Amino acid sequence: LEHRRRVPLADVGGAVKHDVAAGHRRGHVLERVNVTGTANVLAAAIRAGVTRLVHVSTEAVLVGGPPIVRVDETRPLPDHPPAMYPASKGAAERLLGGGCNMQYDVFSPTDVPDAPTVILAHGFQGNRGSMVGWAEHWASWGLRVVTPNLCHATIIDADHAQNGADLALLAEHLDVGPVALAGYSAGGLAAVIAAAARPDTPVLLGLDMVDAGGLGADAAPGVTAPAHDITSETAMCNSSSNGVPVFAAIDGSNTVRLVDADHCDFQNPGDGLCGLCSAANDVNTPEAIQAAIYGMST
Repeated sequence: LEHRRRVPLADVGGAVKHDVAAGHRRGHVLERVNVTGTANVLAAAIRAGVTRLVHVSTEAVLVGGPPIVRVDETRPLPDHPPAMYPASKGAAERLLGGGCNMQYDVFSPTDVPDAPTVILAHGFQGNRGSMVGWAEHWASWGLRVVTPNLCHATIIDADHAQNGADLALLAEHLDVGPVALAGYSAGGLAAVIAAAARPDTPVLLGLDMVDAGGLGADAAPGVTAPAHDITSETAMCNSSSNGVPVFAAIDGSNTVRLVDADHCDFQNPGDGLCGLCSAANDVNTPEAIQAAIYGMST
């Protein structure tokens, strides 16, 4: 189940029942079987033209919420599951039922028909327009850049786990082979979660990534892609730099901190809301910091 192209569903007809689960104590094993395995079955079902997929979950997804008495599948999942098993099973449920119609833009290089593809996700309260500067620059270097609108990255609807699941499904939808994943702030968290669900991810890039509720820390051991993180100084909007230990938990990763950079320097173009995260510079100008991000990210 860890290898999405090896799930054979070509001759099953119109329906599939999926009830595989892992109860291993290691978080990355649970992530691989329960989340990646479910994503791979879903992808195989789509490729095979399956019209109905029946997913059998577990009452354990409700652990951490109100008492599990007289409940059904309409009970909302708890925000903070107390263990990796219910967390991984809940993530699998989100893959199947909590997505959205995701809008995205594509920035393609000139005369490079087989350009490598990277998904670049915006931060909290942002949108796909918040990443245009980086996308245009990366496309000029020969990359095909896809910038989606995350469906759950606002103050009234924040579901970072679902954003990660949505990015993983977007990568599958693009159907271009392995897709690199990158993201700014909460978009970086979504990219980490998606990379853990997609073992074929060729590279993961965080732009001052911010963790929330330990979701990134839980997903990090499952990431097998080469991982790189460019971060700001510890300041407003990322005062704990909590993305740094997330990348440190990914085997072989590296993190670079830019002197004088603040959280807003990693959104391109910036805006008034992002400007609330800006701080005065002592050494480097904003232009020099942006130039450094351009160079380091390519």
